[in-house]
Amino acid sequence: LSRFFDSIQFDLQVSRLGFGCVGLSGVYNAPLSHEEGCSIIKEAFNRGITFFDTADIYGEKHDNEIMLGKALKQLPREKIQVATKFGFVKSESKGRPLIEVKGSPQHVRACCEASLERLDVDYIDLYFQHRVDTSVPIEDTVCIKYIISFFLGYNKSSSNECFTCLLLVKMGELKKLVEEGKIKYIGLSEPSIDTIKRAHKVHPITALQMEYSLWTREIEDEIIPLCRELGIGIVAYSPLGRGFFGGKGVEETMPNGSQLANYPRFNGENLEKNKLLYTRVSNLAIKHGSTVPQLALAWLLHQGRDIVPIPGTTKVKNMTNNVGSLGLKLSEEDVKEICDAVPVDEVSGRREMRLLSEYTWKLANTPLK
Repeated sequence: LSRFFDSIQFDLQVSRLGFGCVGLSGVYNAPLSHEEGCSIIKEAFNRGITFFDTADIYGEKHDNEIMLGKALKQLPREKIQVATKFGFVKSESKGRPLIEVKGSPQHVRACCEASLERLDVDYIDLYFQHRVDTSVPIEDTVCIKYIISFFLGYNKSSSNECFTCLLLVKMGELKKLVEEGKIKYIGLSEPSIDTIKRAHKVHPITALQMEYSLWTREIEDEIIPLCRELGIGIVAYSPLGRGFFGGKGVEETMPNGSQLANYPRFNGENLEKNKLLYTRVSNLAIKHGSTVPQLALAWLLHQGRDIVPIPGTTKVKNMTNNVGSLGLKLSEEDVKEICDAVPVDEVSGRREMRLLSEYTWKLANTPLK
């Protein structure tokens, strides 16, 4: 088990490896039927995975949440931890897809209640803001404050100053949803350093969902140390680099219609340069008697028990392979050797698609209250 600390009194325990459900609804490959998707989810549970991640934006007409909800009816709910997310809103402009982010208190509640209905559950274990709404103070999303301000202006050294007194008289939507029992724990995805600190002050943040893998390690310098200081866990999404370290399939041939075509690292010259990184990891996997995905996941698992990767797949054999990473033991020297095989300055191309480039954690500050 991995343990995400919410406070001294309460904590969330999840399986060491989670399962990202997004791919079941067709992102990198063709979508699965509900029957096929439920079969994969049930098999994951049978192999010890109890933590399942979805979001209200995954799949056509929220199909991913509906599929997971159907699977949950065939499993013991009390033994499963469900994470879902709100915030992204799809739209179009002149025939082109657009993504916007909404984090207003009204939107938070509407999304939560809709997710509860689609999942057909009484509560959500871990509820993430999918991306930070940079137009709304994070305190309003997590914990609304009605503010009474008293401005006392005076002249001192030719400058005007004022004092503001803040009176907290009402809790915000996420905190209210916790108090109502509709969600158990609050999480943020891709928040900035400042946003994490401010949100955590008004209500404990249990976990962050951040991209983290062998070729995406930008959270190591600031985000991870801050999370450990505050007792916040990390759910690592795309732990196999969107399948790049998942095996030869993606590295050699991109599936038709795959959204990977929208990611710079998988295009043209970038992909050709990145293949060298795959070859290095592949050689190390042979040395350790493992597969490439097992080694990539084992490296991530060895970064700390407060980090939980959530690889996804549409094939049982791949999931079985991923679970095998739990038994792969690495020394400190092994971890360093694997890390050195993929120097971050040799990775070619941005990690995110252009459509989401403005929603990365480095740009996720919100207005001050």
